Amino acid sequence: MICNKVTTIIPYTNEIYLGTINDINRTFQFSAIATSGNTQNSINIGVRDNKLVYFNSDGLFELNENEKKFSKKTEINFFAGISDYDNNEDLWIGEGGIYSDYRLVHPLNLKVSGIKNAIKINNEFYFNDLQNIYTYKYNQQNVIELELPKGINRINKMDVINGEVYISVEGADTLTGLYVYDKTQEEFSKSNFLRKIDPDLTQKQVHDFKQCPSGDIWIQNNFKIKKVFYEKGKWNVNSSKFETTGGGNIYTIECSNDEVWFGGVNGVYKLSDKDWSYDYDFKTNITGFFVNRDSLIYGGFGEPEETITLTYSDNEIRFTFAATSYIDPERNTYQYKLDGFDNDWSTWSLETQKDYTNLGEGEYVFKVKSRNVYEADGEIDTITFTILPPWYRTWWAYMLYLIVIAGILYGIYKIRINQILKIQGVRNRIADDLHDDLSGTLIGISNFAKAITKNPNKENQERFIGLIEKSADEAKEKISDIVWTINPTHDEWVNFLTKCRRHASDILEAQGIEYSLEMDENIPGQLEMELRKNLWLIFKEIITNITKHAEAEYVLIRFKTQSNKLNITIRDKGKGFDMKAVESGNGIQNIKKRVEAIDGEVSLESIVAEGTSWIIEVPL
Repeated sequence: MICNKVTTIIPYTNEIYLGTINDINRTFQFSAIATSGNTQNSINIGVRDNKLVYFNSDGLFELNENEKKFSKKTEINFFAGISDYDNNEDLWIGEGGIYSDYRLVHPLNLKVSGIKNAIKINNEFYFNDLQNIYTYKYNQQNVIELELPKGINRINKMDVINGEVYISVEGADTLTGLYVYDKTQEEFSKSNFLRKIDPDLTQKQVHDFKQCPSGDIWIQNNFKIKKVFYEKGKWNVNSSKFETTGGGNIYTIECSNDEVWFGGVNGVYKLSDKDWSYDYDFKTNITGFFVNRDSLIYGGFGEPEETITLTYSDNEIRFTFAATSYIDPERNTYQYKLDGFDNDWSTWSLETQKDYTNLGEGEYVFKVKSRNVYEADGEIDTITFTILPPWYRTWWAYMLYLIVIAGILYGIYKIRINQILKIQGVRNRIADDLHDDLSGTLIGISNFAKAITKNPNKENQERFIGLIEKSADEAKEKISDIVWTINPTHDEWVNFLTKCRRHASDILEAQGIEYSLEMDENIPGQLEMELRKNLWLIFKEIITNITKHAEAEYVLIRFKTQSNKLNITIRDKGKGFDMKAVESGNGIQNIKKRVEAIDGEVSLESIVAEGTSWIIEVPL
């Protein structure tokens, strides 16, 4: 078991050797191999002359296969092995310059130590520490420091991709990612090649990368292992297959035959089949259906026998769900949709529950699907339920509303018809009044006028002219009464009582008759036209009869309200009359008919030589 941070992976004699903190391990038993010297720092291992070596500040140590033990070969402080992409030559960089077979072949004026990576390509050397990159060409003694974009503060790795020098860096803002060296411009810039494949490769942290002999490029990017590969005429990227290999920073990647090894902070990982894919089906399960967040309606076991029906008050619901993919299950993601409410699927998230509130009535289908760590999708699970409408939106409530509305419309129709009939009745009564009251008067005027033309006697002509004037005054008075009756400005009781008071005083005073007027000033309600017309004609008829026939000395006129009724009393002290002799007279009968027309009651008493009394009671 490898517990230490793995910094170097070397294939050697059909086995894999791992450099970690303090020791070297060999697969497949991961047995530790004895080392020599001070190994308090990371162990850097390599192969020289087909022999396994490790090196640090104490020198270079070579493995004795028989003794399974390392022995020191040189005191030279080597920094790193050089990856020779030209001739695969066994080269090393250390104090003083570049070495081959422990001999200094390219002396360099190196003022740096802690070289992390060194490569040779196109007869040029490139090597870097944590913050700088240097280059050296054959036959040149000077080491040149290459300029990096400002803001870069750490170089994680340098290697070759498709024959070009690449570095992975970390820096401020958007400087993090993979850069490529442009020899013509002599500068590093973000790789357009990789950016087109996956923008994250040039924007997010890259800790290590490696291109295998097959051409596949393996990159740890944003804590994910990604494989960049060429297929069907274009470059592609895939990370979903390798999600579980991330687990922490990767410090070294090594290709060995058809296997890929990853060494990092949590140990070593081996990918035996680099073309592996996840081909297993799994399900998404709705595990709970809750109402008002605590009442369980469905627990996820089996299928509901009937469609779930909820009342309108139970329109706050919660669903819980899970996937039957148990590889790193806490990284499963979910997507859901409520048909009848959501327009589209939600975004993928780690949430394993979804709440809905204030759902309206209707039929709903909740759908949920899952995606595991390898970005494989599970089967969709669904559940159907119905929320009933509130009582005031049920079919029978709408029927009730329809009946009520129809009743209201019918009532409005009846009121309108009654208003039309009432107006028509008023017109008819006005026509009748004009005919009854005026036709005789106008006929008389016409006859008097004809008599004047036929009778040359001046005395008779003057008499007829006087009759015409009298008839014209009567016609004028009748027309005035009709106009006053239908005028809506006289709907107040105050106006009516004032007219009655004025008429009585004018007539009685002109005849020299004493009188008393007792009238309530505050009679409730509106005085409708029909009631006003009949009361006025009744009052006028009685007063006229008193002045013409009663020979009265005194008249009492009283208007009183009692128990929502109007009591009218008109009593005179006159000669009276015999009730039996005159009870069927036209004037008395007209008064009684008018009282009946307004749903009133009338009482008439008369005593010869004592007087006459009218008592009329009208509902208000």
